[in-house]
Amino acid sequence: MKIVEDDFELEQVDETSIFWDLKVLKTVKKKDGTIETKLGDPMYGLPLESAIKRIASVRMHRKHPEAIAMKQYLEEYKQILNQLYEATNPTKN
Repeated sequence: MKIVEDDFELEQVDETSIFWDLKVLKTVKKKDGTIETKLGDPMYGLPLESAIKRIASVRMHRKHPEAIAMKQYLEEYKQILNQLYEATNPTKN
């Protein structure tokens, strides 16, 4: 199974596995100065819960590449996690 969104790709290791390979969108500056956005190298064998937390962390970094206060980080991180979990909750749709 594969789950794909604009900024990540999750692929189940095999059909009976609880583990997933995660690729997240990465921004790369080339030698010629151009900037390219592409899926980075996979992180192999993650439990789904860990993959979701990593996706939230990457989204936070993209939103705030510079320093922010811990309180703001935790509040926004929790919001992103809630959005990811709500998207998977069939009773709320």
